[in-house]
Amino acid sequence: MLNTFEYLIKKIESAEIIESPFPFILITNFLKKEHFQEIINLSEVNISANDVDELLENLKDAGFEHQPHPGTLQNINSYKKFRKGKKVVSRQVQGTRGVNVVEAGGLAVRLSDEPPIIKELNNIFRAPEMEKVIRKKFNLLPEEVSIDCGLHKYLHGYEISPHPDTKEKALTWMLNINPDPESHDKDYHTHFCKFSESYKYLESLWESIPELQRHWVPWDWAETNYLQKENNSLTIFSPSNSSLHAVRAYYDDLRYQRTQIYGNYWYKTTKAPLNNV
Repeated sequence: MLNTFEYLIKKIESAEIIESPFPFILITNFLKKEHFQEIINLSEVNISANDVDELLENLKDAGFEHQPHPGTLQNINSYKKFRKGKKVVSRQVQGTRGVNVVEAGGLAVRLSDEPPIIKELNNIFRAPEMEKVIRKKFNLLPEEVSIDCGLHKYLHGYEISPHPDTKEKALTWMLNINPDPESHDKDYHTHFCKFSESYKYLESLWESIPELQRHWVPWDWAETNYLQKENNSLTIFSPSNSSLHAVRAYYDDLRYQRTQIYGNYWYKTTKAPLNNV
């Protein structure tokens, strides 16, 4: 394998698993400084505008496409109405397992025409050598997975309330590559949560009734234990009954947008129960 980012495999292999609030890996300064700087200086990463219509047009011109994503509105017209002050109707938000508890609805876009450095970075996450390390690290089920990853931007209003992820998902990773030099102070980062004492029983419920699918829950049912606000930081976790995480992105996105390399492993044969959607 010849890939500029081979060194990242060893970083993940040697990383310690943090146990609270649930098992996950955190690696700060994940990319070498020169690689990180090259990425955040890309024209595709640095998109700005004077209003939302111009922002959406500039994102499109840069090669971004609307990405249906939980916690976002299903179409761009609905999102424009939200930006003009119209109340979000929960049925317009992507996701079927608890969208009624969110208070907004954003938009996610994904870069379709990737510059070489982004393509190479995404390819290292798809590499068999990386999969071997990650499978061992998180003791994944011995079944095939499909791997999906890309460069995503999440606009104002994006929200997913605390949730553990569905049982079809084997793994999630998030790499912050925010172009905003003050991104650590922004209100758009991922919350790693644990249930408040009154709602811890849900973990036991999901454990005792495996056919139940995991749902999103209201924000006040959970407490934030860690906030992934460091730029150039990577987190990885395998969903479980306790892997509560959440995002609420309320911010001015006209100069800079929340930007990540985001990806998942999906089990090919594990399916969610149809009666719990």
